[in-house]
Parts: sequence; C-alpha cells; structure tokens
Amino acid sequence: MLPKLLAASRYLIIIAVVGSLLAATLVMLFGVFDIVRILIAILQQGVDAADITKKVAVGAIELIELFLLGTVLYVIALGLYQLFINKEIELPAWLKITTLDNLKERLLATVLVMLAVSFFGYAVTWDGSWNIIAIGLAIGVVIVGVAYTLAHAIHDKEQES
Repeated sequence: MLPKLLAASRYLIIIAVVGSLLAATLVMLFGVFDIVRILIAILQQGVDAADITKKVAVGAIELIELFLLGTVLYVIALGLYQLFINKEIELPAWLKITTLDNLKERLLATVLVMLAVSFFGYAVTWDGSWNIIAIGLAIGVVIVGVAYTLAHAIHDKEQES
C-alpha cells in the first residue's frame, strides 16, 4: 500500500505547477498593466524628448525583468509537470526537461540574464554617485557564483555522458 501511496503522491506537484502558472500569469499581466501605466504617464506629463527617452528606457528594462520572471515561472511549471506528471507533454525540443537538474540549469541561466538586466536598469538611472560600483560589484559577484555553478553542473553532465 505504501508504494502506491508514494507513487500517487507525485500528483502533489500539481499544486506547484498551478501555483507557478498563476504566478506567471500574474507577473505577465502586471507587465502589460505596467506598459499601459508608463504610456499614460508619458502622455499626461507632456515631458520633453530627453525625459521621455529615459522613462521609456527604464520602463522597458523593468518590463524585460517582469516578462523574464514570468517566463521562468512558466518554464518551471512546465518542467515540474513534465518531470512528475506527464513526460509525454508536447513541448519544443529546447524545452524538454528530463531531470530536476535540467530545470535548475534553465532557472540559473535565466537568473543570470535577469541580474544583467537589473544592472542595466541601475545604469540607465545612474545619478553619478559611487553607489553604482557597490551595486555592480554585488551583482557581479552573484553572477560569477551562479555562472560557476551552472558551468560546473553542465561540465559534470557532459562527463557523465
């Protein structure tokens, strides 16, 4: 009886799948809402061209972060579903996830991109102060750590095969 119970318990992952899908949807919808909010603010304020350019650039970078986060949540939902519920779900070849390590690698790679995009957001709004160096160094240290972990995981996988 215990083996059957344990085998059936894999369906508990549906909670994580649904939660990830809901979070992805919420983040994506918030991104669309943010686009509309930025557009309305630009149209209402009647600012000069330089201000509009900066606001659009900052808004675009923030939107990229939101959409990347939504995409990561979506990929996690698909990956968990594929790993625990239905291995035969039709997905593009680049999205086939066969192990939990595959899912972690995709997550880490996206985190790297999100960190780089975050720093670009700071750079666009930089006020000339020295605090950007601290932010850049902190993000850089995290990027190096994540990149090392990701490279090490990929290297280990290549040696196994």
